[in-house]
Amino acid sequence: MLWAKSVDRYRRIWVTLQPRDIPKTEALVVLPKLQGPLPVVIFGYGSGETPLLSGNDLRLFAEMGFAAVTLDYDKENQKTFNRQFIALQEYLKKQPWAKTDQAVWVGFSPGAQRMLSLALQNPIVQPKIMARVGGGVVSELNPFLEDTDALLSLPLESDMILIHGEQDEVFSPEDVKVFKELLDKQAVPSLLHLIPRRGHGLNPDRSLLYRVLAEKCITTFSPSSPVKVLPERPEGAFPFIACVAPAFLWAGAWLYLRRRSKPEVDVSSAHLSLSEKVLRCAAVVLGIWAAAEVALHWIPPQLPVSTDTLAIARWKSIVPKWREDFDALAS
Repeated sequence: MLWAKSVDRYRRIWVTLQPRDIPKTEALVVLPKLQGPLPVVIFGYGSGETPLLSGNDLRLFAEMGFAAVTLDYDKENQKTFNRQFIALQEYLKKQPWAKTDQAVWVGFSPGAQRMLSLALQNPIVQPKIMARVGGGVVSELNPFLEDTDALLSLPLESDMILIHGEQDEVFSPEDVKVFKELLDKQAVPSLLHLIPRRGHGLNPDRSLLYRVLAEKCITTFSPSSPVKVLPERPEGAFPFIACVAPAFLWAGAWLYLRRRSKPEVDVSSAHLSLSEKVLRCAAVVLGIWAAAEVALHWIPPQLPVSTDTLAIARWKSIVPKWREDFDALAS
């Protein structure tokens, strides 16, 4: 346990927020073990997800050098969401590890909708960059879309990144194109990426898109600095042998003392029963199997990348739902 914790590349913090006039809200922070302060990503997950279920997405952003944050937000009530989100921002302003002047909002589906509505209702809280993944038009945009003479000024100061599937069945790609035209008309910096042959969830490319998005944002904040990538082994991690050595020393001492206290037995007269032989054979087989499993997980990452090592990694180390992403990165 001590070794596993020391080699973990992330630090997780559960936070209880107290927004004004509404119940407490839970938030989750995933920090890379890098020297701070760090730029911040606030992630608004999609329908049916929770802060805990969004852990993989948070780690993707943290791996690129962001302090990744999400909260258990209200997907139905915009006023409640606004208070929750503002409470989260107040918390972040007090943290020494957070660069709140280098903030990115990344919203997927309802998260994208709630974040855009908040930004239009409260322009003062807007981030440097807002990324909308699978998001549509919100009601706050209607006056600006109907203003054909461009008399109204859109209160958006964030750089906008729009990522949408061409076959999105929830929010029409045409609505996103209309929003992009409005941003261009209002001179708001924006990028639109329509992903071919992908629906609303953008699967299986969504995780890869998040990583590319994180790389773009981090280079925007620090164009002349190299991207901070987490080392495979955090500084100060305990060697594995140092963590397991006490157990082996204890086991060795126990066997030594047990043998000294046990009277000698005439081995020539001892016979193993059939059941004992079967159990011992099974123990040997299971031991060999466990050693092979450990070797297949530990040895390939230490070898140069090749077709064979990638095949072994795909077979033993990659869970089925991530194999398509792995194949895309390995190709």
